[in-house]
Amino acid sequence: MNDTMRANILFGRDFDEEYYWQVLNACALTQDIKSWPDGDLTLIGERGINISGGQRARLALARTVYSRADIYILDDPLSAVDAHVKRHILDNVILSSGLLGNKLRVVTTHSESMLPFCNQIITVSDKTVSVIRQEPKEHLYVAPAAVAELSDVGGSSSNEADHASPSAVPTINNKLENDKQYP
Repeated sequence: MNDTMRANILFGRDFDEEYYWQVLNACALTQDIKSWPDGDLTLIGERGINISGGQRARLALARTVYSRADIYILDDPLSAVDAHVKRHILDNVILSSGLLGNKLRVVTTHSESMLPFCNQIITVSDKTVSVIRQEPKEHLYVAPAAVAELSDVGGSSSNEADHASPSAVPTINNKLENDKQYP
């Protein structure tokens, strides 16, 4: 991290100026960079400026997006940002309208607000993996049972979900044994 913002995002990759600035804008970093003394060439880390947790999360996301991978595994990428920035990143990075729109995206999250944007929801609770399939994005509907199952993982509940039929959502349960070894 003790390098310029640009070097932290490029992470050894070639500099593509147009795509680089597109990524910075999509990851909501442009305003931050404009306020720094040397812009994206400002040193960050121990020998430079300190950045907030939200800026650090957006920098990590920008580095990931800039990699131009085919598959992205994002671990709660919106947990450190406010609602306005979350919506910006959803629209400009994660959703089909964003930079990763034509890529496979696996997103882990505790945020139920992400459910309407998911093609599939996979829950893990008490050694049980449940896969909940949904309609294509145009027809997405989050069944109350899915919300209840996710709420149970997070420790909260939903009144609507309490009245849902267990058969409302197709589920595949796979009980894992404590001592089972996997190759």
